[in-house]
Parts: sequence; C-alpha cells; structure tokens
Amino acid sequence: MSVERKVLLEKAFPEVRSFCRSLGLVFEVVDLSWGIRTFPYGDHEVGEIFLQEIQTSQKVSAGPAFVVSS
Repeated sequence: MSVERKVLLEKAFPEVRSFCRSLGLVFEVVDLSWGIRTFPYGDHEVGEIFLQEIQTSQKVSAGPAFVVSS
C-alpha cells in the first residue's frame, strides 16, 4: 500500500486539489492509518477513533467522499 499511497500523494491528490480549487472547493485528505504503525485487530478503541474522525469529517464538509482500502 505504500507505493499506492505515494502515487496518490505525489500525482493524484495535487491534480484533484487543483481541480477542486478551480471550482471554489477544498480537497482534504484524511488517512486514518497515518500515525498508526500497528494495532491489534478487534481493538474497539481504534475502531471508535476511526468512526469519530469520519463523523468530524461529515460535520465540516458539504459532502465527503470516502475511498477505502485495506
């Protein structure tokens, strides 16, 4: 996933950001896995943190879109 993330950060996101800016919109990347090296599967606390971040995104955005990968 690190190769894909690098391509997104260096190639795709700047183009999407520029396109959004031309429409008067703001494009923001939220990657819930950044800063988390490992976490035990089944750890409900991590899942709760992820859900809180999604709820925060929904509050501050006119209509978030999510791309999910595992």
